[in-house]
Amino acid sequence: MTASLTITNVIKAFGKKRVIDNLSFSVRPGEFVVLVGPSGCGKSTMLRAIAGLERIDSGTIGIGDRDVTRLDPKDRDIAMVFQDYALYPHKTVYENIAFGLRVRKVDSATIAQRVDEAAAKLGLVHYLDRRPGALSGGQRQRVAIGRAIVRKPKVFLFDEPLSNLDAKLRGTMRIELAKLHKDLAATIIYVTHDQVEAMTLADRIIVLNGGTIQQMGTPLDLYYHPRNVFVATFIGSPPMNLIEGQLVHADGELIFRSTGGIVVTVPKAFRDTVERLAKPGETLLWGMRPENMHVEEHPVTKTKPVHSVYDARVSVTEMLGASSSVVCDILGHELHIMLPEPHRPKRGDIIRLAWASKHFYLFSKNSGLSVSEDLNG
Repeated sequence: MTASLTITNVIKAFGKKRVIDNLSFSVRPGEFVVLVGPSGCGKSTMLRAIAGLERIDSGTIGIGDRDVTRLDPKDRDIAMVFQDYALYPHKTVYENIAFGLRVRKVDSATIAQRVDEAAAKLGLVHYLDRRPGALSGGQRQRVAIGRAIVRKPKVFLFDEPLSNLDAKLRGTMRIELAKLHKDLAATIIYVTHDQVEAMTLADRIIVLNGGTIQQMGTPLDLYYHPRNVFVATFIGSPPMNLIEGQLVHADGELIFRSTGGIVVTVPKAFRDTVERLAKPGETLLWGMRPENMHVEEHPVTKTKPVHSVYDARVSVTEMLGASSSVVCDILGHELHIMLPEPHRPKRGDIIRLAWASKHFYLFSKNSGLSVSEDLNG
């Protein structure tokens, strides 16, 4: 049976350095929550604290209606899947999956039933007599997941379980994990530094940096409505472009003008918020996602201001199949642009680019917070 998870004011320090700094969040029963962030942000330490492998300095950890803060790992009713599989090389797949149940002195008939069920879910039925050394990386990871499944814990904890796999296997395992979550209706806390994994798997994402929560929400919430520069550049691949400049009033419009001369009219839907949150004369960062620029193939008209179209010199083009990742220069700003077929510009080409999006991103350079949406209350 799944359970909720409640983290309240958790602090963990190593020496004088706080790795987790007064963290609080909750996870609903059956929810898939991903902790994501760069190396050293505190995500794995938080996961180990939930598991009971790290003792916290203060705060509480609750699973369901129990306070498990001071309980040993074996008493928390959790199962953890590690990055390195942690399989016994001399035991068969069957014995590896069954090991935790045998330690808990579960009867043989129940063990056989649970192992068979897990093997069927994970495509391991034909591998139960093999040893880990005879399996691929993806199969070994499935064995580690099977060992967790048979425990039937209230909470599953995954610590970067796909990072040792190659790109193709990672993609396959992401799909399998998403299917498994729906099948089990399990409460899952998943740690990764890979924002693609986070976007693919999560019901909600918690973005960590420096031991604090930068933002939490659904994948699309974080992608379309980043609270600050860190989230804006961490979520999305390639990351959001940031261009420095200031606001000016011209011809009844509110204009963002970059130091190089890129000019963008603040959309009317955002103008009131920008004028309220941005300080007069403040240096700002305009955020532009790579997929929000397109090749302009039509003549500029009165309905399309000249300043919305720019000549860009291409320096690098990466062919990605149906699209191309292009690094180009616009008025001294190096920008990353995603272009769909048939556009495949070569190095040195001049292309005409226009910005178009219903989403508008503007951040304070000083605080890093959004001034285009009031997300900071």
